[in-house]
Amino acid sequence: MAMSESDYRASHPDDPDNNKEKKPLFVPNGAGAGYHPASALGWVIIIVVVAILVCLVILFKRGIL
Repeated sequence: MAMSESDYRASHPDDPDNNKEKKPLFVPNGAGAGYHPASALGWVIIIVVVAILVCLVILFKRGIL
């Protein structure tokens, strides 16, 4: 019978993969509405989305799209 992942983790507490907590990319603001980046990957996502939006605006203004 195969061991489930939760059974494996319970029986191997010293496994380094067990101690990795997933950090959220964005967290709620302390005051007001909205979210802000909580990690470097969150900032990368913001930069990529803004770059895509800028490219789309440029392409629309030139009449390509």
